[in-house]
Amino acid sequence: GAAQWENHRAQCCLAEVYYRGYVVDKDLTSAFDWHVMAANGGDELAIKALLNRFSHTFITGVSRDACLNCFKLLAEKGVAEAQYEAGYLYEHYSADKSNALYWYQVACDNGNKDAMFTMAEYYLEEQKDRRNAVRWFSKAAALGHIKARVHLTKLFYDYYHDVDKAYDNAVL
Repeated sequence: GAAQWENHRAQCCLAEVYYRGYVVDKDLTSAFDWHVMAANGGDELAIKALLNRFSHTFITGVSRDACLNCFKLLAEKGVAEAQYEAGYLYEHYSADKSNALYWYQVACDNGNKDAMFTMAEYYLEEQKDRRNAVRWFSKAAALGHIKARVHLTKLFYDYYHDVDKAYDNAVL
């Protein structure tokens, strides 16, 4: 029918039928495949469904490579959430830090606060670079990322606490 002839809204609707098990048996693999087809055609609902339902997880029957390729294709089309997800999948499932950092940076450049938070953690924990960590935590916090605000507060507290200790030791 229409879904097979590249009607992207029909593909998205068919994905929903499989996802929810309407009239057919629930089939997450088919739902994923139809969502990918619709998303590749630019269907915004399909893109949102993929990001909301299939991010940070792998579905039985869907290979990790298929998930990564899906989010990488969307990332290449400029979807900031998919750019972050591609970074996440490269980091956590492919152990490919270089590609993970690349996609996190691209997502940061497109205003993704979760990617900014992740970059801040990377600079703080792995690079031991407080300056860049504060820069990224600040950007994420400005966009409303709560954990970034907490980390930023802790960093400032630790910094001033260290300054006070140094002052006390110098005076003694």
